[in-house]
Amino acid sequence: MKTDDILKLKEKFNKDGYLHYKSFFNQNEIKTNHKKIIRFCHNINVPRILNPHRKINKIKKLYKNKKLVQFVENLLGKKIKGLQSELFLNPPGSKGHPPHQDDFFIKSGVCNSLNTWIPLVNTTVKNGTLKFYKKSNTKSINVKLNNIFLNEYKKYNLEDKFKKKIINCVAGDVIFISNNIFHSSYDNNSRRNRYVVAFGYIKQGCKFYKGKSANRKLTKVS
Repeated sequence: MKTDDILKLKEKFNKDGYLHYKSFFNQNEIKTNHKKIIRFCHNINVPRILNPHRKINKIKKLYKNKKLVQFVENLLGKKIKGLQSELFLNPPGSKGHPPHQDDFFIKSGVCNSLNTWIPLVNTTVKNGTLKFYKKSNTKSINVKLNNIFLNEYKKYNLEDKFKKKIINCVAGDVIFISNNIFHSSYDNNSRRNRYVVAFGYIKQGCKFYKGKSANRKLTKVS
């Protein structure tokens, strides 16, 4: 990719707080090479697996994918470390995530980390794709609002304040998510599991909150 193209994408990412990169990976590669991930999940009855890169070699390789890591480094403007990974199984009927800013949990400092959201299947409103709240990326983390959504989010509608942006994906797409943008996901109202891998990366040298359940640990990815 040309330097000018990278700079334009970085500018868009910093402005919007997210970047939907279509066909970042070859669609057949995602569907074929990661069937083992889906097979691994067939007998698991939880909606999410924390840090699956420590258990599943295919996810570990994707976590350290050279193209992915280099692109994240371009967006963050610095060398990075892996911070965490998640595998979302989201079976039929499972609830989506309420609106939140990622750095409310990570505490790395605004724009010091980002998440990548990599669907292994096509995602839509029906099976639980992502929704962003435009212009909600700010210079600080709104602790009060994050707490409201965690505990009683039905009493507050963020769409009254921000316009929503729904992003449908196909396998091979990647959504890069700034750590200060409010975003959420829809419930899975389809008949099949919605498989998504999410990776968190952080600028080298930045502090972060380990988390009691997340158990975040730095991983060398480049």
